[in-house]
Amino acid sequence: MLVDAAGKALYTPDQESDGHVRCTGACASIWQPVVAPASGTPKASDRATMLEVIVRPDGTRQVAAGRKPLYTFTEDPQGKVTGDGFSDDFGGRHFTWHAVLAGGAAASGKSTAPARNDYGY
Repeated sequence: MLVDAAGKALYTPDQESDGHVRCTGACASIWQPVVAPASGTPKASDRATMLEVIVRPDGTRQVAAGRKPLYTFTEDPQGKVTGDGFSDDFGGRHFTWHAVLAGGAAASGKSTAPARNDYGY
């Protein structure tokens, strides 16, 4: 599974598999975009997929794997992966999230939890 420099699991939503960012506003405060450096391409370990950079609607550079934007989940406790298969709704958009495997594919986790939109927004 891909993780950031702090060891947090990285996720991508099914709804962004085409490389177009739809998680903005309140969504991006819960599912935080992995921000790319101001220039260059992020580096991954030898066993991980090639990383790339896409541009978010606000102009921020975001790390992606296989054109899929990458995010961390603010509700993951330290060392835990709780967002795989998670569903939620923001601004009338539904999202289903999956942990990203080292090869760039999304995990196939299925959550039994109901869709959420109760993050206090």
